[in-house]
Amino acid sequence: PRPPSRRVWDASVTAVTAARRATSFRRDSAGQGRGGGPAGFVHQVVRPIFEAILTARSEQTAHAHSYEVENYDDWNETFWRRKGGLDELHTLGGEKIFAQPPADRWSYVLRADWHRFLVQTPRKTHRELRWWWCLLAANRRIFLLHAATFFFVAAWTMPFVETKSWDYNGWDSSRILALFWLLAPASALFGRSFERWARDTEQSRARLSIAYMQMLGMSSLCAYVLWLQSFIPLDSFRKQSLGDAGWNQIVGASVLLAMMGLPALYFEIASPTPPERDALDARPFFERRMGDTFGGRTKWFSRDKRTGLPRLTQEVWDVMALTSFWLLVWSLKLACARLLLLPLLLESHSAIVNALPLSSYTAVYGSSLAAQLLLRLQPRMMLRASLQLLLWATGGAIYIADTLGWYQLVLGVWGGYLGLQKHGVAPAGHYFGPSFYSRLRAHAQAKLLLSLAATREEVTGLVEAAAAGGGRGERGRAAGVPPRRVREAWHTMWCNLVDDLYGRCLLSAEEADSLRRERATAIRSAEAVRRLRFFSRSLESRDMPSSNGALQAPGLSVLVPVYAEPILPQLPPDWQRDVCGIPEGAELPHKHVLDAPTLQFLQSDFDLEWRELLTRLSDTSTVPTPLHRLMRTRTWAAERLQTVYRTIAGMMKHREALRMLLEAEVPGLSVAEREALLDLKTRLVVAVQTYANHHIDPSKSNATDDYSRADVELLMERYPRGLCIAFIQRVDGDPAFPNGRFYSCLVDGTRRGPGGELEMDPDTPGLLEPTFRVELPGFPVLGNGKSDNQNMAVHFTRGTLIQAIDCNQEGYLEESLKLCNVLREFDLPIPGGGPPAIVGFREHIFSGLGTLGAFAATAELVFGTLVQRTLSRPLWCRYHYGHPDVMDKLALVAQGGLSKATKGLNLSEDIFAGMDAQLRGHNIVHKEYFQVGKGRDMGSISILQFFSKLSQGTAQMSTSRQALRLGQRLSLGRLLGFYYTHIGYYAGQLHYYHASFLLLALALTGGLLDATAALPGAFPPSAALFNGVFGAVSLLFFAFNLLPSFLALLTDEGISAAVAKPLQAILTFSPFFFVMQSRCIGHFFSLEFAVGGAKYIPTGRGLAISHTPFHEVYATHAASCLYPGAELLFLLCSVLFLALLRGQPLNPWSVGFAAITPAALLLGPSLFNPHALRTPEGLDDLRRFLLWLVRPTRPGGGYDPTHAWADFHQERADAKRSVKWGAFLLPSKELLLSLPLLLASHLAMAPYGWGPLQLLLLATPLTAAAAIDVLLMPPLILYSAISHRLYLRPAMAQASASARIELLAALCCGITLAAECLHWPALDAAGLVTKPHSLPIPHGLLLCATRYFSFRWTCNAGLYWSAGCNLRAVEKIDPPGAHTPGAAVRCARLVPDALGYVFALTAAGFLFLADAALGLAVQFFFLAGGLIPGSALWHYGILGFSRKVRETANKQRRLRSTTTTLVWLAGKMAAEKAAAERARGGRGGGTRAKHRSARDTAQMI
Repeated sequence: PRPPSRRVWDASVTAVTAARRATSFRRDSAGQGRGGGPAGFVHQVVRPIFEAILTARSEQTAHAHSYEVENYDDWNETFWRRKGGLDELHTLGGEKIFAQPPADRWSYVLRADWHRFLVQTPRKTHRELRWWWCLLAANRRIFLLHAATFFFVAAWTMPFVETKSWDYNGWDSSRILALFWLLAPASALFGRSFERWARDTEQSRARLSIAYMQMLGMSSLCAYVLWLQSFIPLDSFRKQSLGDAGWNQIVGASVLLAMMGLPALYFEIASPTPPERDALDARPFFERRMGDTFGGRTKWFSRDKRTGLPRLTQEVWDVMALTSFWLLVWSLKLACARLLLLPLLLESHSAIVNALPLSSYTAVYGSSLAAQLLLRLQPRMMLRASLQLLLWATGGAIYIADTLGWYQLVLGVWGGYLGLQKHGVAPAGHYFGPSFYSRLRAHAQAKLLLSLAATREEVTGLVEAAAAGGGRGERGRAAGVPPRRVREAWHTMWCNLVDDLYGRCLLSAEEADSLRRERATAIRSAEAVRRLRFFSRSLESRDMPSSNGALQAPGLSVLVPVYAEPILPQLPPDWQRDVCGIPEGAELPHKHVLDAPTLQFLQSDFDLEWRELLTRLSDTSTVPTPLHRLMRTRTWAAERLQTVYRTIAGMMKHREALRMLLEAEVPGLSVAEREALLDLKTRLVVAVQTYANHHIDPSKSNATDDYSRADVELLMERYPRGLCIAFIQRVDGDPAFPNGRFYSCLVDGTRRGPGGELEMDPDTPGLLEPTFRVELPGFPVLGNGKSDNQNMAVHFTRGTLIQAIDCNQEGYLEESLKLCNVLREFDLPIPGGGPPAIVGFREHIFSGLGTLGAFAATAELVFGTLVQRTLSRPLWCRYHYGHPDVMDKLALVAQGGLSKATKGLNLSEDIFAGMDAQLRGHNIVHKEYFQVGKGRDMGSISILQFFSKLSQGTAQMSTSRQALRLGQRLSLGRLLGFYYTHIGYYAGQLHYYHASFLLLALALTGGLLDATAALPGAFPPSAALFNGVFGAVSLLFFAFNLLPSFLALLTDEGISAAVAKPLQAILTFSPFFFVMQSRCIGHFFSLEFAVGGAKYIPTGRGLAISHTPFHEVYATHAASCLYPGAELLFLLCSVLFLALLRGQPLNPWSVGFAAITPAALLLGPSLFNPHALRTPEGLDDLRRFLLWLVRPTRPGGGYDPTHAWADFHQERADAKRSVKWGAFLLPSKELLLSLPLLLASHLAMAPYGWGPLQLLLLATPLTAAAAIDVLLMPPLILYSAISHRLYLRPAMAQASASARIELLAALCCGITLAAECLHWPALDAAGLVTKPHSLPIPHGLLLCATRYFSFRWTCNAGLYWSAGCNLRAVEKIDPPGAHTPGAAVRCARLVPDALGYVFALTAAGFLFLADAALGLAVQFFFLAGGLIPGSALWHYGILGFSRKVRETANKQRRLRSTTTTLVWLAGKMAAEKAAAERARGGRGGGTRAKHRSARDTAQMI
């Protein structure tokens, strides 16, 4: 940068003048009345649009399909284009507005007919379907690439297989090449069909027609080639030559097919789809720049400024790096498939075919087409085909799943190498010597204070000194000595930085004094060492630009959304008395009071800092009164928890840092002028949504409590300038607005009384008087609350940039000193383009408590450094992930705002800003020299719930128009990066589970078919894939989870931490947690596609040191972990038993890795729950679990799965209401296994006299349904006839609410199961079954497996059917409050209602038995483990709790036990006293005496 000229000083004077005028304007216009000022635009334009949108959305939600409901993007795109958009906007008189001259349109807009424009005319510009089709259509190029490479590797491998079961008339693998060319047209036809359905335009219809013609032509050619190959053997073809008819036909058709297929394959995979001509979001920057480069519009080579030699331009290097990355990934993948996966698949396929060859039956059935078809319909042939289908489904699942593993492995190595190249290995140690000070001083002066240099020589000297690491520059001693002004400014900044660390109790007085004097010292606080080390290393980063100074820095607003998070928690009364000296009886109350375990944890985990605080509290000169000590202790605790105070105090350091820089740059400014200039440079806007009442119902209020408002006032007093509170306020009393008027208000601390006190709102007690009120068109919270909270406060931000910060983050002063460097990023253009629109930075996770907190912190470290570093470059697919990104406000507001808030679509609201920015042609970069602190979840449930929110939000995002358009318009390399970083990561976890399940299911099916002689010889080929692949896939899964952690820690914390932390993670069962996390991600990702219902889950910000009851753990993890774990355990044990029985060898590595997954899923939820191995907690959990099973539903409506099993079950059943009733017919793993197992049972049990009736009873729960129908339905029908005139539905609702009928249904199901198992002799006497002792063990295992998977499918089908037919009819035909239908209608509905309810009760009964058995089994395992001496201490060590935390937990547990005993004694004494008073004749006063005696007893205790 050039030294500042006179124009810079003139600009500073102009800025100060503008600041004065802005302050004067704010003072003059402050306090404008509610509704005051010109509101014509709000009332005449904005409010009609708002009301029209509300009307349209309410009507569509009630009547239209979900994919027809318009959302924010539809209305936004309505204003994008003239044709089909603004040209249809008319006035109330019918005049076209855009047909008028441009100068006259404004007056017409005030009379626009918005209801006709937005409500009567459909404005749906893109249909979002919550199903897998959206994901497949948007990313069909990726799945086509997988299918094409799978075909290619299979054709490559087929000639090398030793035992072939295929000949294809001698053509071998050449036969499938004809089918290979059909992949591209089939993919194009599917994609164009979906695009035509999603948006019906002329262009989409034309593309679909082309796809139809292409598919028709190529399929005809393919059929012709296959027909020729079936009649002309390969040997005959080789003997022919040019001129022979057969040779000419085959060669000509094959060449023509290849000539059509190759371009189709290339354009379908590698070529983006051209956008519509009038689209605004069709200019991705990288693709536009790459098109200019390869189109010859930009140069490939440039001259090196130093050497003058030609070199490749940065644009070409970027394309080469992106291509090299994906070539490496796919090379590893294809090599693994060629050498391992495909040989096993093809050999297993051949072995299965050779086990039952068709040739042995041809002599019996004949060779005609009808005979061959009849042969293939025989049970054994169908069984062989089913096993082959299962084999190839398993191979396909593995082939799709391992792509994510190879991607993340290469990503980790590539990102780790880039990190080592940029930063090197992190230094270790707590010692700071002279070399540290000299390097820090030199780099800080060159990067932070370069704008203070007055001449070019001074600039050069500072830069050379930094390059020399604090030594002398090339020009000698004079060049290495910085100017006095720079030295004084750095000394001031360094002293303030040390004072900040000292104020946080991170340094002792001696350490602080040594640092100020730059003397060698050893610092004890690990947090202080970390901050200073990162500050020093970041200044040495070559990615960090030099600062142009605070005067030339653009304005920045920090936006923090707050809902109900604690601002400044209060200490408990005993701590106020004992620690702070507050007199007894004068303790200060508060809504958010820290409990004793939390404070004792802070004492133990921050022991050094706590002792430093106590030392300072004893100094009466700095904290003279108990109230001062109380406030100091409150702030000390709040700075170490996830509180709003910690966030505000940290982000206000931006203003403090800019103040220091301005003092150095413009020392002549007065304090008032400097503060006015700072008002223009930085502002912290805290959007406290619940500060005032803004509830839509006038009879209700959602305002926060008085204590939180007092905390807000305390913050405004502590930070009188720069801190602004934005909130929504509802004002009633205007007859023109019966629903009230809503205002967006801002309190900025300028409204003060004569004594400097903050003015209060005269109309609303306890509320600060707003400086500005902006009227809103209506109730502003229409979508997700956090997004609406941000959008409500955007118009109060100042400057051109916004930093998005969450209220669980914090800032550091040393990082704020680099703020001018950060803001300069928006002045630096990217090669071939303009400046970035979003600049992302890393985060430091400060909530690393225990094992789970360490896992979350390490994962966030990897994502914030190594992953995003590689996503930014070379993959060019880094998007907006929320915080702490700095964004160009104008660019983001122009594309629709910071966040989108449509429910059911924008749950992950942050990423849409990045997706829209990419589509609009903006750039997004990531830098690592700046960081903020962030708190994350620390408990097992909260961590996995956070991932469930991300998974469901990503599933919603995959259905959006942004995902589809990125899939169409990105180049292949960038599309692969976007997919596997976002959607593919979550879908990949589902693929890993499916691959593990199918490998075991394939081995089990083959083993059962072999052992029961249904298909002899099927076990070895079925187990071959398990032996050869399972260990490799599992090893790849754990490798890409651990290797990036090692490389990220190596560059961030040093070699010792990089080795110790992954090893410690393995020893503390991190593989178990990774498996749980992966399964939860996959489960909730698929659940959103299946039933929907995603909702915002707030981040868990408490300390996970307390025990969670087992029934809550079970209700949270049952569907995602426990059920799959039980299935995998059953499959694995069955495979091991069959292997021992048949003598089939199994790979020990595969068995070991296969055992990890069910163990992790079954034991992990309780293993990571504190105190799970303590016998008292285990017995209490057992009692609570049994009560949870039998407790009735929660009164008052709604479901609470942790309250009762009935709520838990009804919530899952009701989720299927939004699903079509035929959804159970779709392919599923239960259906995939139950069909071949039923065929096997038919073949295996035919010698024992089994027929269709036995198979029907085996596959369906008809006996249980009949028992429920006979025993439970007659009383229910009789009750409905008496109470509801034979109307069954109210009786059904009442019976289900009590939860007794589900228990009775479970009893019926249990009795029928026991009867089927215990009464085989009676059934055998009737000639139905065979005695159990005459059945071989494999046959019994086959029957158990068949019954389990068939019952799973039938129960699931029953839930879908009853919910889809019966309950949907209740909603549509009989809404709440509707009259009872007539007698004919009631009688007509009686039978279908009863059948649906019987199906639902049967499914509920079996699910109850399964939940009870599974829950008790897991609890008994941990109860038995708790009996082992030392198991509880071992468990504490696994969770990473320190000794003091364990002691705290034990004290709290004993206190809870004592409190329970005392409360029981108090209740008993009160009851005895009340009974005595009643015995004395105290009539009418018994209740009062009971309450009075209970109160007296409690006070005495």
